[in-house]
Amino acid sequence: MRAYTLISAPDTPACHKVRSYLRWRNVPFIEKSATSLVLRSEVRPRLRRIDVPLLVAADQRAWSDSRDLVDALDGSVPGTPLRPSDDASDIETMIVESWLDQIIAPAAGFMLWTGDAETASARLTLSAWPERSGSERERLARMVRQRILDRFTNLGFQPDQLPGLETQLRNALVQADTLLRETDYLFGGSPTVADCSLFAIMLTLRESAGYGALTGKLDGLAAWQDRMAGPIGPHRVTTTRSEKAPAARAKLVHHAATEFIPVAIQASMAVAKWADDHPGQPVLPNSFQDNPEPAASRALRPADAWLLERLSQRIRRTERGRQTDEADNTLDRLNLTALRNFKPRRRVERRNYRFELDMVERREGSVPDTVIRQVLQTMDKVGQDAAATGDVVNMVDP
Repeated sequence: MRAYTLISAPDTPACHKVRSYLRWRNVPFIEKSATSLVLRSEVRPRLRRIDVPLLVAADQRAWSDSRDLVDALDGSVPGTPLRPSDDASDIETMIVESWLDQIIAPAAGFMLWTGDAETASARLTLSAWPERSGSERERLARMVRQRILDRFTNLGFQPDQLPGLETQLRNALVQADTLLRETDYLFGGSPTVADCSLFAIMLTLRESAGYGALTGKLDGLAAWQDRMAGPIGPHRVTTTRSEKAPAARAKLVHHAATEFIPVAIQASMAVAKWADDHPGQPVLPNSFQDNPEPAASRALRPADAWLLERLSQRIRRTERGRQTDEADNTLDRLNLTALRNFKPRRRVERRNYRFELDMVERREGSVPDTVIRQVLQTMDKVGQDAAATGDVVNMVDP
């Protein structure tokens, strides 16, 4: 198998996730730093923008989103896929992966860039402009730091929210630790994509001054990190549903659903509203500033709605002839049975490495307000990228 090329930048959860996935899938790859030259010559011509990670195959196919990448490689690369084979675990893994990628990873990035922005900007600047002198690099680092902090602000993150985000991070890590004290990986005897997402967050947090306070006494999580980082042999354990630690796993999945699903539903509603306000425009913005939840700590993003559609499609695919009692019980336990009927009025698709609207409006059969209310109420009840510096900033996707 010819090697893939991974273009990456430091302190970027998505880069850490893709690297971990490639290692555990035994995919041969070479890694290339996203220098300013590489960004201009290899990334921008493909994506028409600056973004990392970017994985390029020998035949020049490329992927910039980790979820698209996993879908493609799990279905084409020999070996054991990192998505579980059974319906219930696959649905649960999608929920946890989406939660980690969309809710927890941005919080981890914000914590790093708020508390350790000087160090993080120095690492990113050294990676992007290795040929620059010390004084010039320091000037670039100051510009990068301010632009990245501005991006976080544009996405709804404010410094006064940091204590709450730290609590959210700690709660997430405690939930994972409780499970990982009883089982080797989140969904059984070998890693899944959800493990890769969590490992990426831990690698990002490790560069933060608050890492010790967040991870203190979480011995199960620490041992799991050693397993995730350790050498990988040629023989793999088949990923199957583990009957070990069912209560702890159910609690983690429920915690993930409670934090992600309401945000994703609000994002789907924001997509439809944006489409009404911008008729004929297929390309969606990076985020929607009119978050229907004023107290929310982040702006809504098209990716949130896209991931919800993926989840609901997976649920419906299960019901078309492969419905299992376990999958049914999982939806009932999470109070997500209403997602069986979730059909957004305006669908989000990944095209040309960006999020676009499906221009066909589906009013008939779209999700009724009652279904939206049902999901939100039940979840609440149970859970109570210009300048060169601008190019570099776009690599750190909060």
